Amino acid sequence: MNISDDFYCPEVVRGEFNVLKHQISEFLMNTQKGYADVIPFLSQEKKHLDSVRAKIGKDAEPYIMMSSFVVNACLVRIIPAINDEQERLDRMGAQYDPLHYDDFRKLKDIATTSWNAYKIMDRMAMEYQFKEEQYLPSRVTLKKICAGMGLDARDVKEKFSDHLEKSLDPDDGCLGIIITRGIIVAILFVVLWIIVKACS
Repeated sequence: MNISDDFYCPEVVRGEFNVLKHQISEFLMNTQKGYADVIPFLSQEKKHLDSVRAKIGKDAEPYIMMSSFVVNACLVRIIPAINDEQERLDRMGAQYDPLHYDDFRKLKDIATTSWNAYKIMDRMAMEYQFKEEQYLPSRVTLKKICAGMGLDARDVKEKFSDHLEKSLDPDDGCLGIIITRGIIVAILFVVLWIIVKACS
């Protein structure tokens, strides 16, 4: 996803767009920049995107496209880093087992850092086709890589769902606690109702 010369930008956010365009170009052209620089880059661009959103609205196409340009620049740094390290491990014939844990240190670092970046990007506006065809597939792949190395790559909803499921597991000893608390709350409501009726 490149920023075309005919990209429509409202005059009211022309300043922010010019800054974003320059910083994205700088980020992509600097060969010293890698996956570890993605989160600082996102933090840097957030204030400009926030300004654009405040001026023209979160549903405005120019804002969504500018946000997509930023996310795309991040993927350009993340995806090759993961692919290159995976190819290196494949050439070694390394499997993720106790004998090769040290060989996977770099991939674990890339995956952890990148997943933290994805958690930020998940909350960003994106053009529909870009999100469906590039962002989400790469996210799914990274999540599988993280899971394969025992890294926690659940989102907030998944963590809540897992916690709820565990809490309701009778074998875990938590169900009785939840039921007991529920009974206490119910009793308190009854007592409060009695007091209110007595005072009325």
